[in-house]
Amino acid sequence: MNKNIIKAFFNSLYTIEVVANEVINKYSLFCNNELIEEKSVNSNNFTINSDLINFNNFYYLIINNKTKIYVTYEGIYDTEEFNRHFANNEQLGNIYKKKKTIFRVWAPSQQKIEVAFYKNGGVSLNKNQVIKTVEMAKKKNGNIEKNTLC
Repeated sequence: MNKNIIKAFFNSLYTIEVVANEVINKYSLFCNNELIEEKSVNSNNFTINSDLINFNNFYYLIINNKTKIYVTYEGIYDTEEFNRHFANNEQLGNIYKKKKTIFRVWAPSQQKIEVAFYKNGGVSLNKNQVIKTVEMAKKKNGNIEKNTLC
């Protein structure tokens, strides 16, 4: 991390807070590697509010045309807003049933997760052991799951 920038983080589902120990003149905001906003700010602490910001995407900033800062999620997990959107009591993990197994994880900030099926049933660093991968479906409450036949 650059010594002039302390952090950039979500402080709500749709806003990013930037805190620095020196004045920032300009920032460029990227979403999933595409430029979505450029602004002059002349401040060391500011919030970026935009209709284009969505917690479910990957963001970084280029500060003063040179320093890359990744936006983190540290400011959001304990907010009431986050809990309203993503808190749930569903069972997580692999849920075995006689006719199918449900794979479910809670990952509200992830866009995509895949289940990997291995030749010998165990996790291996050897990709040749993977029989197939299946993309899981994202649900509104932050769960990502996939029903599959046994």
